[in-house]
Amino acid sequence: MLREKDLENIVDLIRASVNKSLDGDFLEAGVWRGGGSIVAKAAIQAYASNNKTVFVCDSFEGLPRPEEKWQADKFDTHYLLADLPVSKEEVQRNFQINGALDDKVKFFKGFFKESMPTVRQHVNKLSVLRLDGDMYSSTFEVLGELYDKVEIGGYVIVDDWKLPGAHAAIHDFMDCFGFPKNFIGVGKADKGFERAGVRWTHFKIYWEKTAEVPQNFRERVYNCPQVYGKKLQYVFYKSYVKRKGQRYQQGHQLSAYDEVAT
Repeated sequence: MLREKDLENIVDLIRASVNKSLDGDFLEAGVWRGGGSIVAKAAIQAYASNNKTVFVCDSFEGLPRPEEKWQADKFDTHYLLADLPVSKEEVQRNFQINGALDDKVKFFKGFFKESMPTVRQHVNKLSVLRLDGDMYSSTFEVLGELYDKVEIGGYVIVDDWKLPGAHAAIHDFMDCFGFPKNFIGVGKADKGFERAGVRWTHFKIYWEKTAEVPQNFRERVYNCPQVYGKKLQYVFYKSYVKRKGQRYQQGHQLSAYDEVAT
């Protein structure tokens, strides 16, 4: 769920990109009911003469089951959450109700592993990329396919900075290529909060892209070491599973935890 400050952040960055004369589009990966993308569309109508495309990307079926190749997602249970699936038709209706549905809004359906290579073919440049995939895999897969499409001076927003999977994916991605971590927090968590010894002060972040990707970016990106992901997930879930393990499905997350813990 997006707070007022989160919506203001979307508007502010679209306006900033227009003021910089960036002509890239807006893309949100993980839209739930579509509120963030609808606000982005309104900002584009107001500040960019409706001259940017809004890419709306989601599975519209919730989140995928964890894959073995993504170590940091080993314990992830987002796929069990019943309130995450929202149909594409419902999101389109929300756009229509708010006067935001036109031929410059493009919908792409599918888990990001499957859909992002297709999305990439339709994207020329992005001035604002918003990530809301919750998991390590869903965050990294979007960056791997689209980060080179973000213009210099453009922005990347991370909705799930508070979630260990997405948090770790950002660090591993940036470290892999030596990109500067000029992260800026969006709204401050009340007094901060702590999870398994890791202190979190912001729920969401964004950064301005200031460095071009290397020429061999596409060849390297899916071979990036998952260093931060493995470390943070282990620390976080070592505490979490001990406290709330009984709420996990029998045999799945607990057995995975036991493997790591040994």
